[in-house]
Amino acid sequence: MQAEKVRSEVRSLLEHMNLDGAPAVTQSTGDPDAKTLAGIDQLLLILPTRMPTNLWQKIPHGDDVQALLRRSNTDSVPATSTRMNNKRQTALHVGKADATNGTFEQLGFARKMLAVTSTSKAGTIGIWVVGFDSDTQAEISAHITVAALAMAFNMPSFKAKDAPEKIKAIRIVGLDEKINLRRITAEAEGNNLARYLTALPANKLDAPNYVALLKKMASQNDWQFKKYGVNELEKMGAGAFLAVAQGNADKSAAMVRLRYRPKAKSARPTLTLVGKGIIFDTGGTNLKPFASMLDMHIDMGGSAVAVGTFLGLTRMKIDQPIDC
Repeated sequence: MQAEKVRSEVRSLLEHMNLDGAPAVTQSTGDPDAKTLAGIDQLLLILPTRMPTNLWQKIPHGDDVQALLRRSNTDSVPATSTRMNNKRQTALHVGKADATNGTFEQLGFARKMLAVTSTSKAGTIGIWVVGFDSDTQAEISAHITVAALAMAFNMPSFKAKDAPEKIKAIRIVGLDEKINLRRITAEAEGNNLARYLTALPANKLDAPNYVALLKKMASQNDWQFKKYGVNELEKMGAGAFLAVAQGNADKSAAMVRLRYRPKAKSARPTLTLVGKGIIFDTGGTNLKPFASMLDMHIDMGGSAVAVGTFLGLTRMKIDQPIDC
């Protein structure tokens, strides 16, 4: 009975998480034509802080956009928004990106640009980065795509109302050279898995469910799976772990080892990922006060990051043996 309950809960979590249900991401090089732009619901147009004058002719309604930018607060993100004169009335959100910003700042910029798309049905999102060198264009395009995939992902929700409609598709247009979409989508999947697991409450992701979820994911991704239960860990002398686990009412505590072997099954790993997966760590049987317990469901975040990284590397089809 308990085993069937665990299987049912894990099946429900995986169906809701739906890692394979991310929006389709496509890319194209060269300036987009009117037909391409007409298939986009909301276009994020990213310009440099100083736009070369000769490039404005590339921009749809370039004169109008220039006029709007002159009247707006250019420090805002997006700097201005309008609509294109096509049948779909594509929403045009214009942002100015600083090419010298690091990854964290660029992702923050991407989040703000994407936030405005949630005020209406997001539909198909377009990303067009203009006026930068090829490397910077690729970098900014990748960061906005990663942020869009995070925004489109279904985080845990136990509310009666359905979540608002998410992004359906992502189109990257106007590229000088195509970017590595396999890596971008793999990183997004790993990131979203880590976010999802960490956000789950401890009554949904308890030890039996976590082990069962990892076992199911192993079968789906051709990983080798090995569970070390309490009895095995006692024989192995895992005293520090068992000292924490002895506060449990049962012997559900376990360690899990996952293996990715693209070639020889017995190959030694060139990389091993380790993360703490202790769920709702009370600090022993002397329970913490409320303020210290509020976020205890994220105590297993280290293992979530390790598993998310492991999934990302797997989806990239990296040619190296990895353990987790």
